[in-house]
Amino acid sequence: MLQEKALITVLSLTFAALALPGAARAQFVEQGKKLVGSGGVANQGLAVALSADGNTALIGGGGEASVGAVWVFTRSGGAWTQQGSKLVGTGAAFPAFPRQGQSVALSADGNTALVGGPGDNANFGAVWVFTRSGGVWTQQGNKLVGSGVGPLAGQGQSVALSADRLVTTPKGHRCRRRRAVRPPGCGCRSSRRPPWPRRPCATRFPAARRVATS
Repeated sequence: MLQEKALITVLSLTFAALALPGAARAQFVEQGKKLVGSGGVANQGLAVALSADGNTALIGGGGEASVGAVWVFTRSGGAWTQQGSKLVGTGAAFPAFPRQGQSVALSADGNTALVGGPGDNANFGAVWVFTRSGGVWTQQGNKLVGSGVGPLAGQGQSVALSADRLVTTPKGHRCRRRRAVRPPGCGCRSSRRPPWPRRPCATRFPAARRVATS
């Protein structure tokens, strides 16, 4: 009896789906071939970001050549092509692998990219900023390292970029929209526009706090 009821339910859902208009049953279709950036192959796609208009894609590869890198692709006429060479931030510190591209973020207009490298400088972590002008990407300033963090902080484990500000999140932390609280060991970089100066969380984000996660 239960099997018959289950079969009836499945058939009913199937007929209902077939009765829907074409637009309601539309599915995603792969656009072109898979994207593989030139000049490296390690862990591409570990992190990705897309501009608001869907025409600029940022692809992170944290394992590339023990340092990490990101690739930029742009779409024109439905075709995706790589824009320039892979991006690798300068000033990476070892012995641990920096893992640039472990996290990435892209501005709405696609002209500002954030690249997290949580393994930089023995896992203190850092973030690199790149900007695009005339189709050419360049690093903007030195890598960003927030103050007030200790060893193994993993800054750049995740990154985010709003319309006018930057947030870098140390490993094991996240931001919530609440009153300003800066617990011990919390460090971040934030500003309304590049270049981003070093500042504690509370000074530039009165509506944000950081809380530890398990």
